[in-house]
Parts: sequence; structure tokens; C-alpha cells
Amino acid sequence: IGEETFNSKDRYKWFDEPDAPIIISMTGHWDANPDYHDHIESEIRSVISNLRDSCPHTRIVFLTALDEGMDMFATRIALEEGAFIAPVFPMDFFTYMGERPNRDISEVDRILAHDRCFDPYVLGLDKDDPEAYRFLAIELIVHSPLLISVWDGKDGKFNGGAFDTTDMALHGIRPDLKKRFSIRFTTNCESERVSYFDMPDDCPVYWIECDRERPSGIK
Repeated sequence: IGEETFNSKDRYKWFDEPDAPIIISMTGHWDANPDYHDHIESEIRSVISNLRDSCPHTRIVFLTALDEGMDMFATRIALEEGAFIAPVFPMDFFTYMGERPNRDISEVDRILAHDRCFDPYVLGLDKDDPEAYRFLAIELIVHSPLLISVWDGKDGKFNGGAFDTTDMALHGIRPDLKKRFSIRFTTNCESERVSYFDMPDDCPVYWIECDRERPSGIK
């Protein structure tokens, strides 16, 4: 864990399977109000259940950063619903885990050890790069035909947070960010570079609205 693997031939190796999976990506607040948890859980289960009923023989893959809060909440639900987990981290494991000192790393370890969890893909970004989490958000957008967003509907200040990710998915990735991202990170299932012009501009969003426990939060 924590090894930088960008440009690796093993990146998202599940793309190489004969039957391409259905990929769902996830963004959400780390401090969603617990009063909304039952509703959020019901909505996420409904999304996965509907996809499974429509495509019963197709693997469902949940692309997630395993961040604190809604990422972990949704990942637990996805596992219970039989989905596979594909973690993607912006930086090496221990640096990323240290970004939130109160994070329960043991729970992350349990998910990573699950037999339906793929090895994490690490973008290898510097934690001091102001665009690091925005590039993580772009990774989720360009590799998924559906983004689940647990978001309060308000503007946010955090690059790559729930608002920023949802906004890029709905309205498109800024051309300068898209170009930088395509040069460094984007590969297809054969690990060949994907052209800037071949990258998707946006991604459908399934929005689950919620309030936040801490209105002053920044993500």
C-alpha cells in the first residue's frame, strides 16, 4: 500500500475483463448530518440495486477515494450490496491517511483487505499541491459514467470537495486542468495515453441532498 503506481500496466486492470463493469464513483461531505444517514443509505442502495436489476450479469465497481465521512459510509453499503471496490488515492497511503488525523485507519485497512476490493491506485501527487484533490476529483469523473454526490447544494471552498467535484461533473472540467490531467495521468485499459480530446467533459450526477453537521465545514 502506498506505492506510486501511475502509468502502471496494472492500473484499473478490471477494465480488461471481457465484460466491462458498471462503474460508479462517489463524492460527499465528511460531516453529513446523521439525521440524513438513513435517507442517504436508502438512496445509495437503490442506485446499486437498480443497476444490478438492469444488468444482473455485469460486475458493479465502486470507484472511491475512501475518504472520511460519506466515502466510507457509501463504500460499506456498496460492499453489502455485492459491489467491488476500486480505491484511488491522491498520494501515498500514509500521507493521505494523515491528512485527517482522526481518521480510523483500521477501517480503511479492513476494506482494503476485503476480497472484493482491488489494489488501490495512487496518483502520486504532492500533498502541498493545491490541485491535488481536484485531480483526484477529475480521476473519479473521467473514469465513471455515474457520480453519486452527497452534497448540501451549497458552494464549497475546498478544491476537489463535494461541491467542486459535483460542479465539474455537471458543468465540465476546466480546459487547463483537463490538459494537465491528460498529460500526466489518463490512460485507457491498455495503459496507453488518452488524448485530451478523448477525455469526457462531464459525468451524470445522482445527487443526494443533505444538511451538514457542521455548517462551517469547508468540504
